Amino acid sequence: MSSAALRRFVVAHLLTVIGEWAATVGVLVHAHGWGGSAAVGVVSLCVLAPSIVGAPLAATIVVRRSATAARLGGFGLQALCFGGAALAVASDAPGPLAAGLVVVGIGAIVTLRPTGAVLLPALVRSTRELTSVNLAVSYGDSSSALVGPIAAAALARAGGSTAVFTGCAVAAAVAFAATAWRAPRTPAVQHATPPRRVLRAALAELRRRPWSIGVLGVASARNLVIGALDVLLVVVALESLDLGDGGPGVLTALVGAG
Repeated sequence: MSSAALRRFVVAHLLTVIGEWAATVGVLVHAHGWGGSAAVGVVSLCVLAPSIVGAPLAATIVVRRSATAARLGGFGLQALCFGGAALAVASDAPGPLAAGLVVVGIGAIVTLRPTGAVLLPALVRSTRELTSVNLAVSYGDSSSALVGPIAAAALARAGGSTAVFTGCAVAAAVAFAATAWRAPRTPAVQHATPPRRVLRAALAELRRRPWSIGVLGVASARNLVIGALDVLLVVVALESLDLGDGGPGVLTALVGAG
């Protein structure tokens, strides 16, 4: 990747996906501290909820404004929410307040991939560059499942949940700066199909191809297992193995290594 803009694009993506894993581990550990295993389960479920609302909203912003604005907005919201969560934990604010801020911050990450899909073609100058950046992004997504939990474990051992959320806020701020610096100018999409119409078309397609529901069912079952495993790892690390605040990150990293 000879282009500095492409390198900044990859760095922003990598920091964000690592921060997503670290924030998820950190907020579940924090939830266990103030609400036990029941709070871990509730917060884990809440982490998934914002993406349901956030994904169509991100698509709407890309259509009506620009991909750059949506991407910067996502990074900025992450930095503010993770930073606010760190302050809430440091000031001994009620546990649900910090958890709620982290949930919103993780939800803002839904802007990453749709905006990247629009911006990347505007940044590359050849199919070779497009292929190399896509490979780098894919490697980043895969390695983040290992690096993010390890980072969360290290930060938790050093300074608890405050350090974890602060690290995530710094990563989001760096991603924001990397994207804002000489940001590419991309025109807003003209006459694009509204997201709600796209959703209706997708549902109609599922009715015409009922076999595809089984494929979606398998994918949903996989995500259900992953969500349950997130809760299980936190409870096992903290209650059964007594590994301390960094334990859940270590166990999650072992899964990510696989």
